[in-house]
Amino acid sequence: MKVKIGGVLIVLAVLLGCATSSNLVPDYKQAENSVVILIHNYGMTSGVLISEDGYVLSCAHGGVPQKAYAKQFFDDMEMALITQCEKIEVVFMDKDLDIGIYKITDPRRFAAAKISDKEVKKGEDLFSLGTPLGAPFYLSWGKMIKHLYRADIGIPYILHSCCGNMGNSGGPLFNMDGELVGINVFMYAALPTMAGYVALIDGMLAIRVKDFLPGIEGIIQTHRNLQVSLDELATAQKHIDEIERERPD
Repeated sequence: MKVKIGGVLIVLAVLLGCATSSNLVPDYKQAENSVVILIHNYGMTSGVLISEDGYVLSCAHGGVPQKAYAKQFFDDMEMALITQCEKIEVVFMDKDLDIGIYKITDPRRFAAAKISDKEVKKGEDLFSLGTPLGAPFYLSWGKMIKHLYRADIGIPYILHSCCGNMGNSGGPLFNMDGELVGINVFMYAALPTMAGYVALIDGMLAIRVKDFLPGIEGIIQTHRNLQVSLDELATAQKHIDEIERERPD
């Protein structure tokens, strides 16, 4: 009985959070529709669609995804429905940067996020969407705490106070305009215990998307061009095979 009550409370909290979010964020629905659930051999991570033709930005530490759940538009209707996508391709993975770009192979149109080109300021309101512990499209509010830098590879991060848990990795961080500003990569631990477990979580760290946007766009365009070349090659090979079959012995 306690489990059922707890489940009902979680559902109610998610529904109430979504209802409130639509009033606070003008383009919240577009942000929510862009969230992707990535299924791996040993669990799941989150991601965000950054193009209508199925390119997904996420983390790399989850490994190669086997399939995805994403929202697609059907018959040009302004309504996105959750779809299971069995074919997903790795376009780019860098485990040091913890960035992964993946391509869902499907001809239908996806609901992509808007990407912000603005600097995130200290104290700015933000919200995170993801799949913590398997709860799909879970919403969490927070604030930007400060910028942190990894000196070894020179990556800037956004430290923010949105709640996170296992499954949030790779999920999007949005500003109050519903624009993508970061990709959550790990929780920021302030006080590890003697047993090695985190006793206090200050927030989550997110990679600043705008810093990597030119590189991301370049990788995606290169992949698109390669796909066109492969399609043209396959078409040419098909014509050659047809000519060979029709040639008299």
